[in-house]
Amino acid sequence: MGGMNATCGALSGAVMLAGLKNSDGAIDAPGTKQDTYKLSRELVTRFKEKTGSTVCRELKGVDTGTVLCSCPDCIRCGVEVVQEVLGL
Repeated sequence: MGGMNATCGALSGAVMLAGLKNSDGAIDAPGTKQDTYKLSRELVTRFKEKTGSTVCRELKGVDTGTVLCSCPDCIRCGVEVVQEVLGL
């Protein structure tokens, strides 16, 4: 996110969508938080399967010189996992 070389921004956006879709904002609502965590884990797992990592630095190949997945492709994969997992 923002060139910080940590979690991929496309994946962060996908997880944010899981929260927006699944949560009604009531923190104490039974199951909402756990259900959102479950969706988030599924998004992360599928994204990593498609791209090879969830870490921007690794995806860009900063240390290795080998790009695992370009930024446009990460965005594409993020959209794909949102469609698969959240049905959006």
